[in-house]
Amino acid sequence: PEPIKYGKLLPPNYDPKKKYPYMVVLPDHRGLERDFEDCCAHFFERPNVFQGMREQEFVVFAPMVNQRHSIIYPIEGVIARFCDWVTENFNVENGKVHLWGKGLGGNCALRTCLYHHDLALSCTAILGRLSSPFRPMDRPMEKAKNINGTHVLMIVPGSMRKPDYPY
Repeated sequence: PEPIKYGKLLPPNYDPKKKYPYMVVLPDHRGLERDFEDCCAHFFERPNVFQGMREQEFVVFAPMVNQRHSIIYPIEGVIARFCDWVTENFNVENGKVHLWGKGLGGNCALRTCLYHHDLALSCTAILGRLSSPFRPMDRPMEKAKNINGTHVLMIVPGSMRKPDYPY
């Protein structure tokens, strides 16, 4: 059975028997269906990114989880369980998913990689104005760059409200 509700974006000519790179996307915070639409509109379906996604044939899944309270009520286990479900039920290339998060979803993706070491092949976190006080760069640098074989890319945009957020 499906663990939780999720959105998905499939490459053209998707064949369930073929192996694909799978990306688990954690939108910013609300846990609503339109959060995934927001990520698609801003990132995955923009012409310059969409072409690369088509060429690499990424399958994108976005679980509907509420990131707003993820600092108080940890949901890393929910994300890890969803990633395990994707890996067990689909032909995931290399046997691991790629984690991607925006805002609070980026923080949750980073925490999930820190707590569940062998879960993802890579983690991309786009931290924004709504990001939490969790500061992964306060930890040893090697954990932020590579976590047990998980390549981590962290993007901190400019124009942040709080000057202490840029690392």
